[in-house]
Amino acid sequence: MKRSSIALVLFLSMFCICGTSFGYVVYSEKFEASDGGYTHTGNNDCWQWGTPTAWPFSAASGSKCWGTNLAGNYSDYASLYLFSDWIDLSSYPVGTPVTLKWKQAYSIEHTVDNGMCNFLISPDQYEWSENYTGLNNDWTELSADISSAAGKQFRLEWVLFTDGSITHPGLFIDDVIVEIPIPSATDPDPEDGSTGIPCGDLVLSWVCESSDSFDLYFGPSSNELSLLSEDVTVTSYDLPLPLEKGKTYYWRVDVASGDIVLPGNLWSFTTLLDKAVSPDPANGSEDTANTDVVLSWEHLSDKVSFDVYFGLTSDDMEAVATGLSENSIALVDDLDFSTGYFWRVDAKTEDTAESGDLWSFTTADEKISGNGGCNLGTFSPSLGLLILPLLMLLRK
Repeated sequence: MKRSSIALVLFLSMFCICGTSFGYVVYSEKFEASDGGYTHTGNNDCWQWGTPTAWPFSAASGSKCWGTNLAGNYSDYASLYLFSDWIDLSSYPVGTPVTLKWKQAYSIEHTVDNGMCNFLISPDQYEWSENYTGLNNDWTELSADISSAAGKQFRLEWVLFTDGSITHPGLFIDDVIVEIPIPSATDPDPEDGSTGIPCGDLVLSWVCESSDSFDLYFGPSSNELSLLSEDVTVTSYDLPLPLEKGKTYYWRVDVASGDIVLPGNLWSFTTLLDKAVSPDPANGSEDTANTDVVLSWEHLSDKVSFDVYFGLTSDDMEAVATGLSENSIALVDDLDFSTGYFWRVDAKTEDTAESGDLWSFTTADEKISGNGGCNLGTFSPSLGLLILPLLMLLRK
């Protein structure tokens, strides 16, 4: 699919519409840096841009907004018109869904005075209109379907009509947004942030209400995603890459709708890290060495480090080594005779850790040296009579 320059000129901001849909913002005005190029006119015109010092006492966001009077009530016998600039959607095909969103506060004499929001595609052609009246309606986000604006230019108009008696603070406008809603990819599998994911035959999947196609990005770092597959037309993908055990991977599904591509959320998962195996002394073994003891084990990966825990009880072991790169450790102290010991080896990578199985052994009731020393056993006189002639020969 060739994407036109439409996607490049869109704002990259995204706003939630209904939990599973987001929107490309094609127009946004928050009135902080300027008045947005809005114009106003009318009988007894009192529209102002700035910071309210009377009700509603603040803008919806930031400090500035438009209001019919920022410091008091609107005028009697007023016809107050506020116009946006012309907004150009001519590059979007007819039928493209378009949503208008804005924040509004109003306090208007009920039923007698009347506020309006209008959507015009020409100076005298109104496509949509909504009326507002009543007191003390604080800042609220409103929205309207203005899909008929696709393929055209249009402008927005806010109006307040008043009679000649009672007045109130009036109508206030802030945070005007025009966006094109697109359903986003959700419900990733593997679940975002999940751990212990097997490396073999992994299928990535997601849910999306509707879309032309998807672009799938994948990588070992959140800022190093590569395009794995483009124009995917189903909501799953068989991952062909060999994955490293005990590593975190990141992925994203961009939703393509016509010429528009909506970047997806960043998801991650961490693959399963194998446990340490083949303990020596063997698990459950008896009559083991009690001096010069060396603990050793095996692991399938050479890209891990180990934390070794050792103790007299399974629930009170202390770390005797952390961050160990070798698959063995020599214990510094001799062990007691005829005593049971427990130990565990946890494997670690930069991204995850896998707690090892609990192992145990029982030492012998006499002194026996382990791999770290030499065991001569018990001296026997008869054995000495056999060895003595050999020693004499060696001295000659």
